[in-house]
Amino acid sequence: MKKNQLFLLLLLAVGSMAFSSCEQEEETARALSGIWEGDMGIERVYNGKTVKPYKTVLVFEQEKATYTFGEGYMVEYYDNELKEVYNRLRWDVWRRNNGNPGIEIKTTNYPELKFTLYDDFTMDDNTFSGIYSRDNKEIHFNLKRITSAPDISQASWWGYDEKLPTWHPTTYEGKIGISREYNGKTYQPTSVTVTFNCDPVYNETNYGPYKSYIKETYDEAPWGTVLADTIRDWRVFDYELRIYTYDGTEYTFHQAKVTNEEITGEWFIRTNVFDPFTLKKVATPDWSTIREWGIQDRIK
Repeated sequence: MKKNQLFLLLLLAVGSMAFSSCEQEEETARALSGIWEGDMGIERVYNGKTVKPYKTVLVFEQEKATYTFGEGYMVEYYDNELKEVYNRLRWDVWRRNNGNPGIEIKTTNYPELKFTLYDDFTMDDNTFSGIYSRDNKEIHFNLKRITSAPDISQASWWGYDEKLPTWHPTTYEGKIGISREYNGKTYQPTSVTVTFNCDPVYNETNYGPYKSYIKETYDEAPWGTVLADTIRDWRVFDYELRIYTYDGTEYTFHQAKVTNEEITGEWFIRTNVFDPFTLKKVATPDWSTIREWGIQDRIK
C-alpha cells in the first residue's frame, strides 16, 4: 500500500513539474507577442563595407494565447540607399533540457537569419534584452516594446547573402531574337528593355512586381510600337536568366552572364539553334509613360 502511495506521489510531482514548465513556455510566448523596437545587433556586408541598421522593429504574431510559436516580420532601417528592408519571421519558445524556456527567431527569406536565445535574456512588459551567439561571437541586443506596427508599404522584401543588392531599378537594353506571330505574319522587336527592381549582379532571384518591367519595341506592328509587361518574378540560376510576367509570358535567356555593364547569353530559336545576344546597361526609362501593362487582347 505504501509503495502505491509513493508511486502516486511521484506521478503527481512529475505532472506538476511538466505543467509548470508548460506554463512557463506559454508565459514567455505571451510576453514575446507584440511589437519591439531597438538594436538587434545585426551587421551586414554591403558593397564591401560592414553596415548596421540604426534601428530594427520586430513584430511577433501569436494566433492563440496558448500557442508557444507564431509568425511575424522584421524591418531593418538603414541610413543609406537600403532604407527599409523587410523579412518575414517564424518564432518558437521551447523547453530546454534544464527546464528553462529558449527562444528561436528566424527569417523565412533565403538564406535564413536566426537568433537563438538561451539563458542570457530578460523580458518584462516593456524591455527585452540579452545576448545571443553567432560565428563564435557574443552579440548584445536591446529592445523596447512599442504599441504600433511599422508602415511597411515602402519596405523592400529580399533575402540576404554576403552581397546585398542595391534597391534602385537597374535597366539593360539590346536586341534579342524574340519573334511573335500575328495573323500569319512574324514580327521581331528592334530592341528589348528589361528593368530589374534591384541589381541582378547582387541578387539572383526576386519575387513581386516592385519596379520590374520588360518592354519589346517594334518599328511596325498591329499592336503598336511597344509591347510591355510587369514582371511577376525573375531568377538567375544554372546560367539561365528567367523572367515571368503577369500575363503568363516566360522569357528564358540561356548561358546568361550578368555583370555591372551588360548581360550576355543565347536566345533559343529552334532545336539546337541559339542566337547570341548582348544587353547593355542603360538609364532606367520612365515606365509611367507606358499606356498598358500586359499583352492581353493586343496580340494572340
